[in-house]
Amino acid sequence: VFTHLLERLPEIGALSGIELQFSTPSGALLDVEGSFSCHSPSGRIDRIRMIFRDVTSRKVSAQRLEHAHQ
Repeated sequence: VFTHLLERLPEIGALSGIELQFSTPSGALLDVEGSFSCHSPSGRIDRIRMIFRDVTSRKVSAQRLEHAHQ
């Protein structure tokens, strides 16, 4: 999924609100929300900016709340 996003980035220019899940070196799963942008003045990418925000606690809280309402 991550590779596919990076492949499409030059044609789109920027993406935001993308949710991904990474594993830490200890094996724990980390839910992140990210935005990506690239600079490609000549059609070839010369830089990419990726900003990720940890949303794991928000996801866990939402799952607990949903489970409590069932």
